[in-house]
Amino acid sequence: IYFQWILAAIDSYGRNRRCRDSNLMGFSLSPIRVEELSPPPFIPWNSKDVVGSSFAYLSVVPSSWGVAYWSDRWNEFSDFVDVRLKPPYYNTEEERSLITKKYDDLRLTPEEYQIPYCRSNVWPKSWKRFMIDFMYARGLVMLYPSLPGEMGLATTLALAGEHVSADEGKNPRIADLATNYDYATMTVFLPEFIMDVP
Repeated sequence: IYFQWILAAIDSYGRNRRCRDSNLMGFSLSPIRVEELSPPPFIPWNSKDVVGSSFAYLSVVPSSWGVAYWSDRWNEFSDFVDVRLKPPYYNTEEERSLITKKYDDLRLTPEEYQIPYCRSNVWPKSWKRFMIDFMYARGLVMLYPSLPGEMGLATTLALAGEHVSADEGKNPRIADLATNYDYATMTVFLPEFIMDVP
């Protein structure tokens, strides 16, 4: 099903730069589930509260849970990161001081390069913070699915690592697809879902 969603989105937006929306960065396979960029962070967010019955929506927030980026856009992002990680645009020494400082006290980026009131300004060790900077500066958006019950076509496994401790267990809002996946329900609304690309 995820492959059909990606193919439908690509067919709707065009396969090359000249015939696609110039503001589109790519397609997510998972909906946005929390508001992570404004303080306080990690407030639950449900797309149906905002977009109603639509099966898809656009957002300026990049996805990191199962996504297909246009290759030329990803190459532009890669070039951007190469520059963005160097002084004066980023302070790697400040990132190393995370052990002695709180996130909000970090000064990773000069103020003139920060996104106003955005928590990603102080995210250390995060590739996504640079994607947020890149998309914000260029006015880019992602296409997200908006399925019943916050279902997605991909999800995180929430494995122990940088953001999930081994003793935390899985986030209850991030269930395995296998346990929430209802093939009969999906096949009923799939044709409408696939065709409802904004």
